Amino acid sequence: MSMVCGVSERLNQENNFPVNVLLVFQSSEETGAGALNILNDPVFLRICPDQVIGIHCYPMDDTGFYVRKGIMCASGREVKVVFTGESGHCALQLKNTAMKKCTDLLYDLHRKGFKEGFISMNVLKCGSSCNQVASTAYAEGTIRALSSNSEKQMMNWLQRYDASFVFSSGYPVLRNASSLVECALHCGAKLLDSPMFICDDFAYYAQCIPSVY
Repeated sequence: MSMVCGVSERLNQENNFPVNVLLVFQSSEETGAGALNILNDPVFLRICPDQVIGIHCYPMDDTGFYVRKGIMCASGREVKVVFTGESGHCALQLKNTAMKKCTDLLYDLHRKGFKEGFISMNVLKCGSSCNQVASTAYAEGTIRALSSNSEKQMMNWLQRYDASFVFSSGYPVLRNASSLVECALHCGAKLLDSPMFICDDFAYYAQCIPSVY
């Protein structure tokens, strides 16, 4: 919000600015609803901007601002996985357990390489007792991809395993409009060599209106 306020202050100092500028304060980006809500808002539909410019803070890199032609950011989709299996006392030495099914997937995932993306499992839960084999194991992570085909391939790969899966709707791949990239470069932006595997719901704007992020 501070960046948009700064842009507003700077534009207000300009006399006879040649175009109209709509400044959008967007909420709910992390839940996937923000951009879609704006795109469907009657005020936004009535104004119908010719182009959309997105600015995002990226503290993991040097100062300056960056842009890329074509694909700027990967798609992102969350996945939740539930494994079920035999349960009982550890002395039974059960084989077909939920934990084993979970670790089998994680082991294969560690060895598996995907051409245009990756799957990262970052939440793992199983059991509450050191001598009792749990009946359920839970994993949660994210799928990042540079194309819809790659995303589908990764989802299909996961579903080969004996578990139940829930996939979020996620964000699509973010593609910048070439003409607006040239404008950004003219204003001093640095050109990225490769896409970023962060994802952002700004991609929904880029699907409908010429946009640059």
